[in-house]
Amino acid sequence: MHPSDSLPARLFLLAFDQDRGRLTGGAALAPLLRAAALTELHLSGRLADASGKARAVAATASGDPVLDQVLALVGSARARSWRYWIGYRPKTTVVAVREALVASGHIRLARRRVLGVFPTTKITLLDPGEATHIASLASEALRGAWPVPEVDLRDAAVVSLAAAANLRTVVSRADRRTYRKRLAELSARVGPVPTALRKALQAQGGGPTGNDGD
Repeated sequence: MHPSDSLPARLFLLAFDQDRGRLTGGAALAPLLRAAALTELHLSGRLADASGKARAVAATASGDPVLDQVLALVGSARARSWRYWIGYRPKTTVVAVREALVASGHIRLARRRVLGVFPTTKITLLDPGEATHIASLASEALRGAWPVPEVDLRDAAVVSLAAAANLRTVVSRADRRTYRKRLAELSARVGPVPTALRKALQAQGGGPTGNDGD
């Protein structure tokens, strides 16, 4: 799998606001990327849904270090809810995605201190065209004329997860109203994770309300 083609990598790149030159998503970003990894593993058959819980069913490595890290995590414990795994140390997934994108030449990191005191990391997008292409696929999945059953499942996953996390670089507030029914249908195709993500973020006060994206 190409480093930028995994769901966590796609959503990381989509969370980067090219106009403002910064990463968006706030506190929802880490759960979003963890949910993206769980979704990827579920769609590939490495994780299964067992009465609302994630269960590892295939130990075969995917070859993607981000996905394999999450697969090992889930496989090392008893079956727990998708929501549990979304909230369990999700920042480790952010770090792993970021490192993978640095290694593949998609982003560059520059660590510095604001006012000479507060440490921060500046992210530079080195391949804007890749991010633009991913954004166009997501836009087509949400706003295009293709019937929902014919939308590429991974594009549907990107849109569903972005909507669940209120990632407005992908799904705006107006989009949520206009395409409410389509978002619900896309999410239903993807599986249990988008709904689990929305509920996890609502519980911590960082997600959209209502049933959009269920």
